[in-house]
Amino acid sequence: MRILANKLPVYQSLAWKSSARIEFIRALLGRNLSVTVLESVKEMLKEMEILKVKGGIILEVHVKPQSKSFKIKVDNILIVFCTQSPVKGKANRELIMELSKIFGKEVEIVSGFQSKRKRILVKDIMEEEVREILVVAQE
Repeated sequence: MRILANKLPVYQSLAWKSSARIEFIRALLGRNLSVTVLESVKEMLKEMEILKVKGGIILEVHVKPQSKSFKIKVDNILIVFCTQSPVKGKANRELIMELSKIFGKEVEIVSGFQSKRKRILVKDIMEEEVREILVVAQE
């Protein structure tokens, strides 16, 4: 079973400067983050394991279904709070759709379809770009 989401055009150009991408993502997510918060999140992201593969990046994700709102928390792994229940793949579909919106790339579950711990493939993206996006996407 493969769950794919359509590639959503959040931003296309890798030629954007890092600060411009971060500002764009902040505006997209409607977050006003302080520099101190951003620096502490960057430190946590350095410890998080991101696997580079031929097609993109694989992230270890721990999903917490039936949360009040969809949000992301970065620890040693990526913790994703989903609003949907884990029945008939609803939480998996929400996870794929929301991560596709955040990364602006095609996202696919590689393993853990019926588990809370999943491996997620984000296609055609670089490690630095993933780290920048996760800094901004986290609360």
